[in-house]
Amino acid sequence: MCAMMRQTPEKPKTVLVIEDDTDLNTVICDALQDAGYFPLPAYTGQEALDHHEAYAPAAVLLDLMLPDMDGADILRAFNKTLPRSLVIVVSARTDTTSKLTSFLSGARRFVTKPFEVENLVETLELELRQREYASMQHREETA
Repeated sequence: MCAMMRQTPEKPKTVLVIEDDTDLNTVICDALQDAGYFPLPAYTGQEALDHHEAYAPAAVLLDLMLPDMDGADILRAFNKTLPRSLVIVVSARTDTTSKLTSFLSGARRFVTKPFEVENLVETLELELRQREYASMQHREETA
């Protein structure tokens, strides 16, 4: 990964990592921290909802299969509290219905497990840059 694409150290963006597999959650959080982000781990749906509302993260990495609730329900809840949340679904589900439901519920990307963690970080960085560019364009158009 090109060093220019990495997060700058001034103010790290918070990324909520919702994954019930503790080892995978740790691997993702470590990679995000190495890339200059502030990872915020969550292991259950309720913990994810609480963190999302309290911290308003710049982005969310969401596993669809959690012990206490379905990822699609979490997406819908996010849309009620912070409708412009940038959510990337990370799931072992490969069926079309899961993907379609995720996109219709507000997900920007769907990454299928297993995956290379570096590719996940690159996907996140791309989505954040696209969002920043769109926001900058909007500000220029309305100025």
